[in-house]
Amino acid sequence: MFYDYEEGPGNSIYQYSAEGLSPLYKNSDKESLRSFGFELMADFHVLRIPYMISAGVQSAWKNANEPPSVEFLFNINIFGMIFGKRQM
Repeated sequence: MFYDYEEGPGNSIYQYSAEGLSPLYKNSDKESLRSFGFELMADFHVLRIPYMISAGVQSAWKNANEPPSVEFLFNINIFGMIFGKRQM
C-alpha cells in the first residue's frame, strides 16, 4: 500500500506556440496533490532461466470519487545472474 502527498506553490502549465512557450495556466497559491493505492508483485523463475522475473499489478487513485488507474508491472533482474561463480 502507498500514499503520496505533495504541496507546492507556483504550479504552471505551458504550451508550445509559434512564439515559443506560452503559459496556459499559472497558479500562485499553494496546491496540494495526493494519491493512494496498492501494488501486488510476485517474483518467479520461468523455465529455469537464471534471471529473476517480477510481475504484478498496481492500482492508484488521485481522488476517492474518480476511477483508479491500473497498470501492469514487469521487471527482469539481470544483475542477479550467477553464471560462472565459484563455490567457496
